[in-house]
Amino acid sequence: MSRGSEPAASDIGVVGDIKKEKKVALITGITGQAEAGKSGHLLILRIERSHMRRYPPPLPGMTQDKPAPQDVVRNEIQVMNQLNHCNLIQLYAAFESRHDIILVMEYVEGGELFDRIIDENCNLTEFDTVLFIRQICEGLQYMHRMYILHLDLKPENILCVSRATNKIKIIDFGLARRYKPREKLKVNFGTPEFLAPEVINYEFVSFPTDMWSLGVITYMLLSGLSPFLGDDDNETLNNILACQWNFEEEEFTDVSEEAKDFITRLLVKSKSWRMSATEALRHSWLADQRLHYQLHVKKDKCQPTAPPSPES
Repeated sequence: MSRGSEPAASDIGVVGDIKKEKKVALITGITGQAEAGKSGHLLILRIERSHMRRYPPPLPGMTQDKPAPQDVVRNEIQVMNQLNHCNLIQLYAAFESRHDIILVMEYVEGGELFDRIIDENCNLTEFDTVLFIRQICEGLQYMHRMYILHLDLKPENILCVSRATNKIKIIDFGLARRYKPREKLKVNFGTPEFLAPEVINYEFVSFPTDMWSLGVITYMLLSGLSPFLGDDDNETLNNILACQWNFEEEEFTDVSEEAKDFITRLLVKSKSWRMSATEALRHSWLADQRLHYQLHVKKDKCQPTAPPSPES
């Protein structure tokens, strides 16, 4: 870090404790310039206020009151301070001065799950998808038990711990909200492809809102296709409201009926009929060990084999 810009200790507010045995890195929900300083396994990021991420634009046809960028960051810090789960990225410390906010985060190096979807050299199988989705469900189950909604779940906000494993971490809690049943919550932000119908209609959101997004992610992982994507945002939103999607694409030819049923129970327009995270974890696609064995055997058969030796 630049010594000339270091704030005085009296200017800094501290949130939480640093767990020095962990690797940490930039909080992924913030974009813009940041200075990094390495110390052992720690990577400490200084984010200048002038470069903090702006609030996301509202959906087409809607307006919204935009909070100050530093309030978005503070919301993320407040939410993450309440979360401690192996499938959620961890915030270990946050420091705020008059000029910047410093965040100390868990470090993961496997890249975005989105990269695996679009990588032609990465042959994602249905068994791989089961492993990914089960972990996302476990993270969501924990969040929902803590009465926290993510509200921006998408492949870009899921990181792989390493390139050699299928372990994942859910990231980016900048749009997350605490759910209070007596206080009806409405939001008008998010990424169009993954929005639930109730968000588009500016109706009350709750735990099933995240589960809709999970259904879209599952569809994408199994096929490489986006179920509602249109030529522009308005067409995408209209496709979502019409709940127009199917399994007719050839990419679903070899997908199990259990996987299709799993998606069908999530991409339901009426949120009261969607599976909860707990119900999703009990679904046969995620819970049936015999099915997993069959998918694993199928995966092994699909793995490319080395070419025969020229001498054979």
